[in-house]
Amino acid sequence: MAEESKIAEISKTLTELLKVIKVVSVYPAGNPLPVKLRESFSERFAMLIQDLGTLTFDIGRHKIHYQSEVVYEDHSNDEALAEIFYKAGLTEITFSPSFQYDECNQFFKVMKAFVNRDPGAEDLVALFWQEEIPGFTYATVEDVCLGEYDGEFSVRTGDDKEDSFIKRGGGIVASGDGYSGGEPNDESGKIQYSKIFLDDDELEDATSKGVVGTAGDQQVSNFSDEIRMPAGSVPGVGGLPMPQMLADQKMGLTGIPTLKSAQIPDTVQILNEAFTLSESDMARIEEILKNDAEFDPFESTCRLIKELLWSQTEYGEFAEVVTVLEKTQTEFIRFGNLKAAAILFNYLEEIQKTLDKNRSRWKDRINDAFIFAGGKETLSTLAKSLNNNSDIGSDALFTYLNIFGWEALSAIVDLLGELEFRKHRE
Repeated sequence: MAEESKIAEISKTLTELLKVIKVVSVYPAGNPLPVKLRESFSERFAMLIQDLGTLTFDIGRHKIHYQSEVVYEDHSNDEALAEIFYKAGLTEITFSPSFQYDECNQFFKVMKAFVNRDPGAEDLVALFWQEEIPGFTYATVEDVCLGEYDGEFSVRTGDDKEDSFIKRGGGIVASGDGYSGGEPNDESGKIQYSKIFLDDDELEDATSKGVVGTAGDQQVSNFSDEIRMPAGSVPGVGGLPMPQMLADQKMGLTGIPTLKSAQIPDTVQILNEAFTLSESDMARIEEILKNDAEFDPFESTCRLIKELLWSQTEYGEFAEVVTVLEKTQTEFIRFGNLKAAAILFNYLEEIQKTLDKNRSRWKDRINDAFIFAGGKETLSTLAKSLNNNSDIGSDALFTYLNIFGWEALSAIVDLLGELEFRKHRE
């Protein structure tokens, strides 16, 4: 496969992937529309992986790359496949040849739970980790950070260098009276505490004031004596021994402030403020409730099928969409929504008018759909729906029957023997 055609095929597949995710998320699991779309997509996607091998996609904020080529780009909030993965923390996703039909269903199950914000499904990475989908791997932001870390721990063994502030050699032993060890005049065996806390200038200043002695023995003995003395016996800030005072100054430590008596918080007021919705929250909730009340699943389904019909460029895919339309139309009739069922066939009429002579197969498939809808089986379903729904008016029935030609006249006349309500018979 040529490079350009390969990129185009992958881009088309990712666009279809987003459509299937949207359909699967909107409709119940047993609805024929998502089931049919999942089957057709999983079959085509498995063939694509078989032809091209393992597919690895790099996820950006609004773009998806394959081998450094942009194969998908978000155009709006409704078409934001890259953003779904990006905001979840995914930086890379990979599909291998073992990603088949069952694995595809697992993938869409996870995506449906995440998109619909099911309880406990707020973390997409955690959902993928729990599901363990064969043939599907991913990388996250945390993986990248950990992969780039190459830090090392510095561990010293043996004798320290000459410039270390801890001098080994003769050794220093802790005892109850202080520190001792090494020769009395051997400075290599003493711990230079002044070098721990003081810079060169500060060390010189402290030495001149007699705080720190110049000899190693004096430094150690001074520190030991100060530690053994009770707090407050040596002049310093807060009565601290001088070495401890110097250490506190270098480490930025301050005394613990005196605690003042605080008033007991008013828990009732705190809870009221926490659970009181702001005006913006109330407006948002009202908007959500209004949108939920105005949502029409029949209208939404019609628009989705119309989009699928007009986006197909291959006959096989177009025929599959028409099959989905026929099944959906039958369901609309069972629910008693004849106007929505008629709208679906109006879409077919619009497409049929735009087809040229080279697409005779497309026209034949549309004609077959009209013949099937006007057949005895489908009209029998219509009769049952009319008998179960006396509220269906004559206008809705007339709108639906108006989509048929003279070929369906005999089957429509036969309905007179099955209809129970007079307004339907008229």
